[in-house]
Amino acid sequence: MFQTPLRKFVVIAFDKANRGRGPLVVKRVGGTMLVVFISTLYGIMDIQRRSVDASVVNPTDQVLMATHLLEASLLGFSLFLAPMMDRLPMMDRLHYIFNLSANDRQLESQLQSQSQSTNKINTTEG
Repeated sequence: MFQTPLRKFVVIAFDKANRGRGPLVVKRVGGTMLVVFISTLYGIMDIQRRSVDASVVNPTDQVLMATHLLEASLLGFSLFLAPMMDRLPMMDRLHYIFNLSANDRQLESQLQSQSQSTNKINTTEG
């Protein structure tokens, strides 16, 4: 994970957002964004249908199409990244726990190898 001063604040903010009424608000905002995204895609298909039927490219339709594409891409990226950002604190905790257990296993193996080497030294001296 990136070690930045802002990271701890962001993780705490995400944790607090997952408690209480936060998930309900997030679901409502996500649902609204999904409806706007579908509406934008419908507008794009409508403009394409109009241009195919007329077989002439209208400059106004080109501008509308570019605007709709930008809006759809922004909403799509936001809807894709929102669940990832929601799970980021959980994944960070799992990564931390996994690293702790890996460090514990490594420490145990080092202690076992040290004890075996001291046992070998003691048996050769005696």
